[in-house]
Amino acid sequence: MDFFTVPTATFGLLYCFFIIRHEGRRILHFNVTKHPTTQWIIQQLREAFPFDSAPRFLIFDRYAKYGLEVPVAIRFLSIRPVRTPSKAPALSAAPAGEYSHLLQVRVAASIVPQLLKPTMEQDHERNLCGG
Repeated sequence: MDFFTVPTATFGLLYCFFIIRHEGRRILHFNVTKHPTTQWIIQQLREAFPFDSAPRFLIFDRYAKYGLEVPVAIRFLSIRPVRTPSKAPALSAAPAGEYSHLLQVRVAASIVPQLLKPTMEQDHERNLCGG
């Protein structure tokens, strides 16, 4: 479980949350928000692991947004939380190197059309109404 950021055209930041299965490097869940809160992260965990589909372990770093509540929620899902060491950035929960870049491109390509849809619909309506 990890985050990466994507800059927007208006100089903002989007936080992309993702969970991958290290075996096979398969994306299990991803979502995006402008403001990642602890409650939002916990909801993403619920959506990622419905019913009895949770893994035995979940590796994540020491990102401050996780707070104390996220590890508790992970345990509540019967998952053993595994935090990476604070002084070892090479042991990040995210895949290293070129694969990480490909994951970012793949997730961003999936998210951008969803984010633009409301704006495109508004523009389409304005054009139809002559506005």
